[in-house]
Amino acid sequence: MERTAGVLQLKAAATDLALGGKRRRLISLQNIENELSAHELVAWQTVIRVMAHEVMNSLTPVTSLAATAEGLIAQVAGNLPEGDPNLPALADAGEALETLAKRSEGLLHFVQNHRRITKRMVAKVERVRIERVFARLGRLLAADLATRSIVLSIVVEPPSLEIEADAELLDQALINLVRNAIEALRDAPDGRIALSAARDLDGRIVIAVADNGPGIAPEQREKVFVPFFTTKRQGSGVGLTLARQIATLHGGMVAITETRGGGATVSLRF
Repeated sequence: MERTAGVLQLKAAATDLALGGKRRRLISLQNIENELSAHELVAWQTVIRVMAHEVMNSLTPVTSLAATAEGLIAQVAGNLPEGDPNLPALADAGEALETLAKRSEGLLHFVQNHRRITKRMVAKVERVRIERVFARLGRLLAADLATRSIVLSIVVEPPSLEIEADAELLDQALINLVRNAIEALRDAPDGRIALSAARDLDGRIVIAVADNGPGIAPEQREKVFVPFFTTKRQGSGVGLTLARQIATLHGGMVAITETRGGGATVSLRF
């Protein structure tokens, strides 16, 4: 089923019954989007956990051996007389091992950093005033926004709007979404990001992060939730995955739509 915010995942069930002497068929529809998102996240977490374990098991000895070999070559080269014909070759070998060690160490840090999406989250739910969350976010990212000359606007309707959520996890989700928007506006001369919160027609709280960047193509809007998939030059491909994980933990969902006038809007519906 299509909707403005994307595809709606429904489960259909039919029951035949007799009513007033006539046979009727009762069809019920159940929204199973949250359940599917939760199962998808668990599947990705399992895959990433196994891959991270195997990669770290292989990279750790490689990093250690490369550093040890580099040290041995430096020691041998230091004992040779100046002008020895073997020195250039040893220097090249030492540089190659140094590059290998640094790259292996960088990959280790990459894996360790991204293992966070495999950790089980536990929400400590409390009543949170959204206006304060937005104000805190604005202060935290003020320097990044100023550096890029990006204008941040905040609208909460009503201003007293509150949500039952884990404040720290909500902060984490929104930080990732705003940083994604900042990155999307890297080449924009008049970058704007709008943070908004309100209730929709169903009474659900919707928190949205909208930018006026290049937007996300419709065919990529589901792919961006796949861990490590990114459309940005400097992206890690984890921000939206974490945001979806946090929303699902709160019984919510994430949707990506086009910002009116161009750009992308990411909405958290609770």
